[in-house]
Amino acid sequence: MRNKCVANHVMKRDNQFYYVRHIPSDLTHHYSVQRICFSLKTKSDSTAVRFSKSITQRLDDYWFDID
Repeated sequence: MRNKCVANHVMKRDNQFYYVRHIPSDLTHHYSVQRICFSLKTKSDSTAVRFSKSITQRLDDYWFDID
């Protein structure tokens, strides 16, 4: 069962949290997929939110420097 969680880019599936984010349309030529999805390896919602914020910030910084 899939559920959206409290934070952006966090999805809960089978009591495990995942980071899910679509690739911005102007950067899709750098990727072979349209979205990023991977396990945050936690069952805690507060930990998942904290990890999500950190990953989002790092991706935004990286994507800003690409183009």
